Amino acid sequence: MVGCVIVNYRSPWEMLQRCLESVVETNADIPCRITLVDNASGDGVICRVRTEFPAVNVVEMPGNPGFAAAVNRGLKEVEEPLVLMLN
Repeated sequence: MVGCVIVNYRSPWEMLQRCLESVVETNADIPCRITLVDNASGDGVICRVRTEFPAVNVVEMPGNPGFAAAVNRGLKEVEEPLVLMLN
């Protein structure tokens, strides 16, 4: 099992959707638990993620502390020995 941490800040829905679909498709070969950390995008994309990808663990940051802080927050959610970071 692999933990996957994705950091998001106002990514266009189509791009984020393709990213999540790609990781989910890879799941057939390599089991993966996905954590999406959102840096307070405020664009409604998190609602779509929760609806269309219910297995994704969504962490909402209260503000935008930057990429490194979001990665560190996402790593706190990971229990797997291997981690895939996507940016």
